[in-house]
Amino acid sequence: MKTTTYILIATLAGFSVTGALAQSKTPADHPFVKALGLEQITERHHYYGDDLHGVTADGVPVEIEFDRDGEIEEVDVESREGLPISAVSSLIPQAVLEHDQFPVDAHVKTLDIDDRDKIEIEGYLANGQEFEAEFTFDGRLLELDIDD
Repeated sequence: MKTTTYILIATLAGFSVTGALAQSKTPADHPFVKALGLEQITERHHYYGDDLHGVTADGVPVEIEFDRDGEIEEVDVESREGLPISAVSSLIPQAVLEHDQFPVDAHVKTLDIDDRDKIEIEGYLANGQEFEAEFTFDGRLLELDIDD
């Protein structure tokens, strides 16, 4: 009876119970963060969003930047090895993943989701060469640089 009363009061006051639960989640609760299995997590909250630092089970340090809405803007891998592209593929639009020049065997150092319309990926190809690639969300390749 008390729970029903509180929900009714919250609803009448203009509050959404599910909205309040969603707003209380932290960056560590994001599905991508959970999928990476990060440990030793620290968070910093800013007026423009949040930063999360953690370490994978393999000891790879990762920084993830979130915007004000809790959406991931950037993933920075703070080691030379990077993360396998498969570890970040859930953040990459399907059209980009299916592009014939998408580096499927790469390791990612930086994944930057820019203005919600393009994505930039920096890292290392399987042969060790550094690369930078920029795609639109609809899969159009804007730039691909591979160092010799």
